[in-house]
Amino acid sequence: CDDNNPDTANDIVQADCTCLGEYDCPTLSQNVGDSCDDGDISTSNDMVQPDCTCAGQLTFDCLTLMLDIGDTCDDGNTETSNDIVQADCTCLGEYDCPVLMLNINDPCDDGDPNTSDDIIQLDCTCEGEMISCLDVEECNTDCTIGDLQEWNPVLCICVTIEVVTLGCTDPLSDNYNVDANCDDGSCLISPDIFLPNILSLQAEYPDNALIIPANPAVSDFTIKIYDRWGNQVNDKRIQGLSSDELLWDGSLDGDQVEQGVYIYVITYKLNGQAKQRVGDLTLIR
Repeated sequence: CDDNNPDTANDIVQADCTCLGEYDCPTLSQNVGDSCDDGDISTSNDMVQPDCTCAGQLTFDCLTLMLDIGDTCDDGNTETSNDIVQADCTCLGEYDCPVLMLNINDPCDDGDPNTSDDIIQLDCTCEGEMISCLDVEECNTDCTIGDLQEWNPVLCICVTIEVVTLGCTDPLSDNYNVDANCDDGSCLISPDIFLPNILSLQAEYPDNALIIPANPAVSDFTIKIYDRWGNQVNDKRIQGLSSDELLWDGSLDGDQVEQGVYIYVITYKLNGQAKQRVGDLTLIR
């Protein structure tokens, strides 16, 4: 017979005299390939399967993972966290320091051969600990021995911090060395020359003459004496003062000069250092 249902086959007259055909899946009253609803909102195009079950096609963004973009996943890397499905359907987690692809406290290499135990810091930089020197040397701090040094804990050696020039560093000494930065004890301070400031021609020798005491440290001595009008009344040069020397007896060309105040200018060398002095001398008759 014909039950007028295009979805059935083998239509035959039943015991109740009705015409009824057969379905592929009698329980569902549907045939294989018919649309159905599998009750899963994550599938579409649900249809009756050859085994008479209803199944649809999964609608995930990433069918291989059976996950959507942004879903949590496991990238298999224990160093990452917050693993999620990426736009290219890969599963990828986050590092504390994405640029380095490392996490804080992970081992790293800071590029400094003088450090060890390099690890990632909180600011995502790689930093190690300075390697301690096995031996610490005694560096020179005595300039009289040599250049001044200090210990360098990075290089583990003594390094020069100041080049030493030995010499006399006392500006008041006769042999002061402006280039010296370490006193070697060679400073010489010789007694300077002495000249009286009163000359009495009525006194007995040597008080009635201008005499300079011996001083072996003095050389190239010159004295010039002027009256109050600027006239030169005396000019004497002495190569050295190995003994007392008479400088002036109060005369000019054999004649005694007037009583009064006279100005003298002397130049000389004291242990080779040039000096000059200007003073006055009172002449009394």
